Amino acid sequence: MRNNTLIFLALLLGSGYLFGQNSNLEFNRAFKVSNLSTFRSGQIRYGSGTTSKWNSVDLLKIVPSYMWKGKGAFFNEISLHSANFAVSSTKDVLDANGLTVTPNARYRSFSSNLAVKYSKFYSFFSQSEHKLVPMIGMEVMPYFSAYNRRPVPENLNIFQYRELGLKTFVTPRLTYFATKRLFFDASVQLPLLDMSYKSVKNLNAAQNEIHHTKGFGIGGFLEGISTQVGVGLKF
Repeated sequence: MRNNTLIFLALLLGSGYLFGQNSNLEFNRAFKVSNLSTFRSGQIRYGSGTTSKWNSVDLLKIVPSYMWKGKGAFFNEISLHSANFAVSSTKDVLDANGLTVTPNARYRSFSSNLAVKYSKFYSFFSQSEHKLVPMIGMEVMPYFSAYNRRPVPENLNIFQYRELGLKTFVTPRLTYFATKRLFFDASVQLPLLDMSYKSVKNLNAAQNEIHHTKGFGIGGFLEGISTQVGVGLKF
């Protein structure tokens, strides 16, 4: 009799857990498009002793994302934050004194950057029916940027810049499930850590000299807070 009672209670609890799931979270995959706005501020100290403060606001940046269901109340997300490649050309005509510079001093520049962010979110209210669901997530974003300035012909200075890094964030999010397939979300991206390796190389072709500076850097705690508003479709 006691065993039967225990079995009955286990079935009762199991059925309550089963039927207590939030149906809005029961999806396997979703595609989302967001707008990312970022505020940054800081200061620069020059050799003369002067300190300049600066701030910037990026209002519009479209970020596509792909989401998929993890175990339990967890969701995974991968976002393409930046991907571009640019080529430009310049020609030196006059110097600061208005004098003609080296004839045919032309340069061709190549710049590229790539940043992809992986996120893992935990959703609250997963055991009860709610359209408005708060979430908390941890995010990592590896990134790469490069700039290469080469003269034409190659008898002047060649400049190369490389940066490889990893940023981490903690991100609270609020998701509203409007219909069975359509949802909206808003989040605040709080930076925790930014680790990077930078390499700057300057080649003086005329004197056959290479100046190479490289090193690691760590920073990023609450540097550049971002807000993100998105619309997604479950499928």
